[in-house]
Amino acid sequence: MTGIHPVAEQDAEGNEKTVWQVRFILATSPTPKIELYTRLWQDVFQSGDDLTSYLHKKPGKSDPEPGKPVFNDLTDDFDKSDGGQVKGIGQLRLKFDKYIEELAKRSEFADLGGNAGERQQELAQDWIASALWQIDRNLNKFYVGNDSDYFIHKDLQGFLTREKSRFIKQVIFSDLDALLHAGEDNATPVIARAFNQVADTLIGFLAAIENFQKGLFELKKKVVDTHYLISVGKIPSRLHERIFANSAQREEWRDTFKVDLGSATELVEHPNLVVDTHFYRESDPAFQDDLLSLSEFDDLDEQTDGLLIASENWQALNLLQEKFREQIKCVYIDPPYNTGGDGFLYKDSFRHSSWASMMHDRLALAHTALRQDGVIFSSIDHRERNSLQHLLDERFDNANQVEELIWAQNTNDNRAPAYSTNHEYVLAYARNKAAATAGTRMFRETRPGYAEITELLEEMQGDYPAPATVESAIKGLMEQHKEEYKKELESVGLTYSKETQKQDPWRGIYNYRRVEYRTPEGRYVSPEKAEAQKAVLWAWREADASAPPKDDARKITDPGDPNYRFYRPAHPLTGKPCNYPNGGWRLRFAPDPDDPRKDSFQARHEDHRIVWGENDKKVPQLKRFLHEVGSNGSEDDGGLSVPKSVFHDYTDGAKQIESLFGEKGVFRFPKPTTLMGRFFEQTTDAGDWVADFFVGSGTSVHALLRLNKEHGDQQKRHFMAVEMGDYIDKVVKARTKRVMFSLNWKAGEPVNENGLRHLVKIQSFEQYEDLLDNLALDDSGQPRTHWDESALPQQIPVNYLFRPEHNSLSSSLDVSRPFSQTLRIGKAREEKPIDLMETWCYLQGYWVKSRRVYRPDTHPDLDRQYLAVETTHGTLVVFRDIDPAEDDTTNLHAILAHYADAQGVSRIQRLELNFDADLRRLELDTYLIQASDFLRGAQWS
Repeated sequence: MTGIHPVAEQDAEGNEKTVWQVRFILATSPTPKIELYTRLWQDVFQSGDDLTSYLHKKPGKSDPEPGKPVFNDLTDDFDKSDGGQVKGIGQLRLKFDKYIEELAKRSEFADLGGNAGERQQELAQDWIASALWQIDRNLNKFYVGNDSDYFIHKDLQGFLTREKSRFIKQVIFSDLDALLHAGEDNATPVIARAFNQVADTLIGFLAAIENFQKGLFELKKKVVDTHYLISVGKIPSRLHERIFANSAQREEWRDTFKVDLGSATELVEHPNLVVDTHFYRESDPAFQDDLLSLSEFDDLDEQTDGLLIASENWQALNLLQEKFREQIKCVYIDPPYNTGGDGFLYKDSFRHSSWASMMHDRLALAHTALRQDGVIFSSIDHRERNSLQHLLDERFDNANQVEELIWAQNTNDNRAPAYSTNHEYVLAYARNKAAATAGTRMFRETRPGYAEITELLEEMQGDYPAPATVESAIKGLMEQHKEEYKKELESVGLTYSKETQKQDPWRGIYNYRRVEYRTPEGRYVSPEKAEAQKAVLWAWREADASAPPKDDARKITDPGDPNYRFYRPAHPLTGKPCNYPNGGWRLRFAPDPDDPRKDSFQARHEDHRIVWGENDKKVPQLKRFLHEVGSNGSEDDGGLSVPKSVFHDYTDGAKQIESLFGEKGVFRFPKPTTLMGRFFEQTTDAGDWVADFFVGSGTSVHALLRLNKEHGDQQKRHFMAVEMGDYIDKVVKARTKRVMFSLNWKAGEPVNENGLRHLVKIQSFEQYEDLLDNLALDDSGQPRTHWDESALPQQIPVNYLFRPEHNSLSSSLDVSRPFSQTLRIGKAREEKPIDLMETWCYLQGYWVKSRRVYRPDTHPDLDRQYLAVETTHGTLVVFRDIDPAEDDTTNLHAILAHYADAQGVSRIQRLELNFDADLRRLELDTYLIQASDFLRGAQWS
C-alpha cells in the first residue's frame, strides 16, 4: 500500500461525497492487514480507537502479546496453483461467524456476556467489528480479482480479431458523415490501416502464447502413481507372510482398525483387513507386481471395484475419455455451489460466467462418458440452479431431463431474514431419456427388506416348516434389523425415536409377518399338502378392503345392483353377517358373469385371499402379498417401488464422518451417504460403473461400498471418483479403507468387521501446473534455456515462438527406458516415476485382462524385466528396457508362449512394444510405441 487519499465526487443527484482511494503497487510482499486497517481507521474515520482487540486473536500460551492476527494475510505462495486452484483464495477467507467467535475469546469483551454465545450475539451487533470484517471482505475480493487468472481462452485470436473489427467500425469509422464528405487528405483510412496492422501483430503474439497454453492444458497428462487397496480375503494365503512382514501396514491395522496381529497365520481370521500396496514401495518393491501377476487377479479391470484419482477433474476426465467412453451408467456430482465459502471465488462481475465455464467443460466430458441409457444427478442450491439447468439443457437437451428432485433436510436457520431454507435441488438428466426409461428397473428402487425376507423364505423352503415357524424367523429377522438400525443411528449421533423411525428403510415392510403356502401359480395349499404339491412360501399382511371406485353412487348403494358395495358377507365360522367398511367395499360381491376374470369378494374368498376375524365383529381384510405389491398399491415383479421427486433425508453427513474418524471438522458440509445411495440403487445394476468427479469427502464412494455390501459380492457396482489436493489421500482414501473393513464405526473405532472384500485402484495424474514447471526447469532444477536474443532468428513467425518448448515435450520422454522416466510433481516438486503402462492403456482406451511382470529371478530364460499387459480384445502391450537396434525377439517369443493354449494357439492378435524391435522376426501384427504417441489431446498451431 502506498497511500490513502480522499477524492471529492458527485453522486447521480449532484450531491457532494468523498470517496477514499487506497493505492497499491506490485511488491514482493503485501502490507500486513493489521497495519493497513489501522491506517484506514485513523485516516478515514479520523479516530484514534485502539483496534488491538478487533485485529488480534486471544494469545495462546506460546504467543506474544497481543496475539496472532485474526485476519488472514497473503502468504508468499498466494499466486501459485495447487490442483487447479489458486492458493490465495483459501488463505484469505474469514467467515463473519468465525471472526466473531475469535473476538469473543478475548478478555476485553468479557463484560458482554456470561458465556461465549452471549458475547458473540453482542459482538455481531458491534459496528466496529462489522465495519472491519466488511473492509476485509472487500479487500480479499480486490486481491483475488486482480491477482488471479483461472481460464485459458479457447480462441483468443478469433475473439481479439472480432473485437478489433468492431473497434475499427464503431470507433475509427464512427463518423459516417465525415467519411462520405471527406477530402483527399482524410487521415481516417490511414489510421485504420495502421491500427489494423499493429493490432494484428499484437493479436498474433498474444494468440501464440494463449494457443500454446491451451495446447499444454488440453494435452492428456500422464499417470505418476498407481497403487491398490486390497482386502486380505482376496489375496492367496501364500503371500500372507510377505504382507505381515511390513511394519507400517501392521501399524495401520493396529491404530486404525484396532486389529493387533501376532503372526501371519491370523490374517485368515480378518478377511476384510485392507492391504495398502503403497506401504510396500521401499520394504518390498516387487510386492505389487508379484501380487497382480497372480492368476487370481486375472480379469484385473473386471475385478477392480473402484478407481480413486488424485487430479483436477477436467484433466482426469480428459485422460480417462477413451477408456470410459459410453461406459458410465450413473454420474453423481456435488459441484461447488459458488457461495463464496466453497473455494470458488471470482470477480463479482464474472462469478456466474466463470462457474458456468468451469461446469460446461466438465459436463461435456461427462456426457461422452455416459452410456446411452446413463443418467447424471447433480446437487445444487438456489444460487446456481438456473445456470446449471441451462448448461444441462445445452449439453443433454431439455427433452432428456428426467426430473428436478427436491431434497428436504432437517435444518433450521434461526438467523434467516425470512424463511429458513431446508431444501436443495438435484437435477437429473439422461443421455437418452427413451433408452434410460426403457429399462424395467430404471428409476425404481427395491423396497428395503424385501430381498432379506425373500432370501429367508427361500432358505426355509426346502424343509417345508410350519407357517408359525417361518413367521417366528421373520420376526427375528426384523428385530435384528431394528437393532442394526439403532446402531447405525447411534454411529451418526441420532437416537431411535418417532422421528427417526419414519426414516427406517424397513418401515414399509414390518407388517409382512404372516406366511402361507401356495403353488407357483398362486393357488392356496394347506401346510400338510405343501411338500406333495411343491408349494412355496408367500409372505403377506392384512390390507384395508375399503375405498370403492368412483362409480355412480346409485349403483354402489343400490342392493339390487351387481355393483353394490355395502353388502354384509357371512362369517365362515359363525354364519353371521360381518360389517362393511365405512366407505363400502373395494370389490363387488359376486363375479361378473360377462367377465369372470374381474375381481370380486367371492373369488378372493375362494382363493383364501380374505382375512376373517375370529368372529363376525371384525371387518374382513384383504391379503396383500409381499412380492405382488409395489408403491401406491400397484403390482410389480420384484419388490420395486417408484421413487418420489420430493424426498426427506435427515441423515447428518458430518456425523457419519465424525463416527469414522473420531473427530469433527474432517470435511466441511459433507452430503450423507443415503442421498447418493438412493440414486445408485435406482439407476444401476451389478457390474455398472458410477462416477463422481467432485468427490469431496468420498461420500459417493462410501455409499457405493455400502450398496455393494447390501447386494452381496456377486452384485457389485464399480466406482470412479476424482478429487484434487490433499483430500484424496487424507480423507477419501482413508474413508475408503475404513468402509472396506467395516460399515459400522463409533468415535473412530470399528464396531465390527462387516465390510465386503474389495479391490480399489488409486492413481495420481500429472497436472497442468506440473507440466509448466517441468518445461520451465531442466533436470537439475535450473531455468531451462530456449530462445534468447542471440539465438532467436530474425523475423521468426510468432507461431514458432514456442517451438523449443513443444519439442522438449517429446524429447524429455525416453521410451527406451520405460521404468525410469520421472516428473517433478506438486508444490514440493517431488520427483516421481511416470507409470507409462497405465498412461498408455488410458490413451488407447484399453480394458485390462491380465498384468504380468516377467523378471530373470522368476523366469531364468529372460535377461531383463518385462511388463506385459493383456487387453480384453487380444492385444498384448510389452514394455522393457531396450537399446536402438537391439534384438530381443527370443525373449518376446518366450513371453508370448504364456498366452497360448495347450495346442500352441495364441489368444494374442496384436503386439505393441516400446521403442524398437526386429519386426522381421515377429509374426504378429506389431506396433512400436514412440514418445510422440504420448502427445495426445492437444492441437498445436
